[in-house]
Formats: sequence, C-alpha cells, structure tokens
Amino acid sequence: MPFTLRPAVSAAAVLTIVSLAAGVSPAAAAPAPPSPVAGKPLPATVPAPRATIVASDVVATSSTLDCARVKADPRSFLKAGRTEVACTAPSSAAVAAAAPVSCKDSAPSTFWYSRASLCLAGYNRNLQTVDASGAVTGTATVEIATDMVFQTQRLTWSENWYLTLTAATGRLTTMDLTWTVTCGTNCSTRNTPAGAQTVTVGQTVSGTTTYSVNPLGRGEWKQTYSLTATDPQGDAIPAQTYSGARTFRCDRIIGPSAGCVVPSVVPAFGMSKAASAHPRSTQSFWYLQLYFPDGWGSSTPLHRLMDSTTQQAGYDAICNDGTYVKDGSVYQDTCNIFPFASTYENGHLLGLQASDCVDGVARQSRGTGEWYVDSPAGTVDYSEHCIRSHVEATDYTEFTNRLNTFYRDQRLLDYDAFTVTVVN
Repeated sequence: MPFTLRPAVSAAAVLTIVSLAAGVSPAAAAPAPPSPVAGKPLPATVPAPRATIVASDVVATSSTLDCARVKADPRSFLKAGRTEVACTAPSSAAVAAAAPVSCKDSAPSTFWYSRASLCLAGYNRNLQTVDASGAVTGTATVEIATDMVFQTQRLTWSENWYLTLTAATGRLTTMDLTWTVTCGTNCSTRNTPAGAQTVTVGQTVSGTTTYSVNPLGRGEWKQTYSLTATDPQGDAIPAQTYSGARTFRCDRIIGPSAGCVVPSVVPAFGMSKAASAHPRSTQSFWYLQLYFPDGWGSSTPLHRLMDSTTQQAGYDAICNDGTYVKDGSVYQDTCNIFPFASTYENGHLLGLQASDCVDGVARQSRGTGEWYVDSPAGTVDYSEHCIRSHVEATDYTEFTNRLNTFYRDQRLLDYDAFTVTVVN
C-alpha cells in the first residue's frame, strides 16, 4: 500500500557528513558535494554477502527394537513359530548420498532447510536378523534420501525419495521396501508408487510423495516418514520412523495465491549498490546498518508489520510531521524511512520522533563516483536509531515495490523476522 506523502515547503542547505563507497550508477548523481566533515568513510566495497541462509538439523529416528537388546536375550524376543528376530543396529558411518539429491555433497544424515526447500542425504539405517543363539544371520544397510521444494504460490507440491540397499548379507540380501509419509490434520499425502518395491544390493528404488494442504487462514505441519522392510522369509523387521526437524507453514493470507514456506528459516532482503533502481535508499540503509548501534537487518533482524494503518502512522510520524524540508537537488524529493515503516522496528513504534532520526541525503560525486550522506551540521552523533532519507519519487516507488515483492515471495506474515544484505 503506497504511503500518503505530505509535501514539504522548501529546500535546505546541508553539509556532507559521511562518504559512501562507489558503485551505484551515476544516473542518480548530484553536483559534487563539499569535502566530508568529521566523516566516517565506508569501505571501498561491501563485505562478501553471507551464504544463502540454510538451517541444518541432525535426523532423530524412532525404531522399536534395538539389536543390542535382542542379542543379549534373543529367546525373549522370538515369536511363536519363528526362528529369527529382526532388529535395528546402530547406524554406520554416513557417506555421501548415492541418490541425486540437491544436498548430495552436504553433511549426510542431516536435514537441510531453506525458506522453501528441504533435503536429506546419506541417511543410513542398519537392519539385522538374529537367531535363537544370538548369532547374526542377516544384515542390511538402507540409505534414505529425500528432496523437496515447497510451492510458495500453491498448496500442492511433491517430494522425491530414494531408497538404496547399499550393503547386505545372509537373509537380507533381497528386501521389499515401502515408503510412507503422513503430515496431520488438513494435510494429505499420496505416495507413488504406493506399494513395496524389491531391492537387491546396490539397487535404488525411488518415488514421489505429493502433498496437499488446506489451511484455515494459516497452519503449520511436520512430516512423519516411515520405511517398512520385509524379507523373503517374512521376518518382522521394525519400521524405521522419523519426523521432519522443522515445521512448514502454509497460508492464505499473503496474496494473490496461497503457498508454503519453512517459517523458522529467516530470509534475507538483498539490496545491490551497483545494480539498483533505488540507489539513494540503498546507500542510506547501508549507512544506518554499518555505523549506527542497532545494526538493523544485520546483527538485529527486522520483523514484518502487516497492518497498513500502523504502517502509515509510523511513516507519518517521521516523514509527515511538518519538519521534513525537501532538498532542491533531489528530483521529486520523497521521504523514505529506515528501518522500514512496514516493520515493527520503525521509529514511531520505537517511541521516536522525526527529530530523533538522522535526516540525510545520499549523494554521488560526479568526479569520483563516491557516495556521501549529507546531514545538517552537528545533528548526527551516531547514536541514532533511524534515518529519514531524501530520495527521488521513482527511487521510493522502486524500493517499496521490491520490498513488497520480497514480502510476498517469502510469505512473510506479521512479526516474521528477516535480514537485509547489502551487496556491491
């Protein structure tokens, strides 16, 4: 929702305070400003951006019968008419996955989550059969791998799964494997194929699980995975069951389409200095993030504010309080505030007034390409928590559109956290 911008009355003289690194197109350049006064020059380049935010969690498996217990007293576990007991042994050292999943080369036996994906590779389950004397009569190692991309604009999606019999001896050299997934109320799954598939040593069987959810506004779920194995002798092999490490969330709140994400993974809003249609906004936010105490969007995450009335009140308190004086060198000077009005960290919600914020204009020298932030002399002591920046109307519009697109694509609901990464 665009903000209502109250026009300011006249231009004011400013003095240069901080020099910003070069890198944004000279298209937004103003006449070369005077030399910096008591400035803090920014680095020539932005530090390398952080890697895509990914969360990792080691798999925790639930199985019903441990081989150590069976071997200690096998007869107590034998069922009537049976000569063997099947059990679960400790997992062997994990290796890179045999299956072609996206996290194949990442640490095995670990869930890898992004905001909109989940991958598990190289997760081994060791099975054994034990006779009445406690001797092992069969062994099998089954590797599990899964790969899934959530649909951020739909309520149905698919997960690929792969089951590989990587090693086996004795009674377990041939097995039938069945894979099932459940996810709870208002979440349904369909496995293809639905039944058992036969494997021998070195063979991989695969399939897909199709998910469909029906959130009432919003809902959160977690998968439960189960591997059922049988051998030709009919040994009762314990099912291998484990849950996803993190919940996924689907909602009908973010328009225009419903969709799903992993809410515990915090997304990053990227701002590029070199390829920006909103250079003054980018430079101003970087200035605030780098030199002021909060580290907004970096050391201190921001949180989305969805209520448009509260957003407007936050914007008006800083930009439309009657003290904003337009800068004549900024075409169609428009006030933009950082932290963003659409966050719970906006100045108004922090209890601040416009006079508590830096009033700044980001400028680029025609001669050197260097960027500066200008503020009235003596008004900045680097303890401030917000900045109101003078930007072109097109800069403001482009910035607002990109931020709203980010909110939509990442399905950020009210008070969801996000970071801001400025790159060259």
